[in-house]
Amino acid sequence: MPGANANANSEALTFFSSVINTQDNPILTTSIDYANYVGNLTIQGSTLVDADYYDIGNVYQYGNAANGAVESNTIGYTINGYHPYIRLKFEANVGNIVTILAR
Repeated sequence: MPGANANANSEALTFFSSVINTQDNPILTTSIDYANYVGNLTIQGSTLVDADYYDIGNVYQYGNAANGAVESNTIGYTINGYHPYIRLKFEANVGNIVTILAR
């Protein structure tokens, strides 16, 4: 997570969630609880648990460094297609990821 003294203009810190095994299910839903978050989310998939991840869909951008807006909600996502393993890539300037739920 970004440091305690970080602000919306801080350099982004990139980190990843744990790998989610989709159990070969073609649809996965996940929800993420954000707290004062400014940054990006990219959902990534792979056929291997520890290599060759590719981006699925769009990059989601939250908050705005220019006006101080932050994201502090729980947001749900639906991931369609055959992606045996999923991970979430965060590029955060400030804020926290409180919980990640997947099913």
